[in-house]
Amino acid sequence: MARQLTDMKQGTRMGEIAKLMIPAVESLTPEDILNIIAYTASPPAPEFKTNQYGKN
Repeated sequence: MARQLTDMKQGTRMGEIAKLMIPAVESLTPEDILNIIAYTASPPAPEFKTNQYGKN
């Protein structure tokens, strides 16, 4: 994810979705990118629940 954000910021990732993300990432610092990665990696996984028959 850090590589993707950095590539978009530098203009080396130019897919259709990347073009939409460029305005959002162009002002990010390397520290901002690391903070985003740390934040997205930190939440616990959602609890797995089964339906009334014991299946998902």
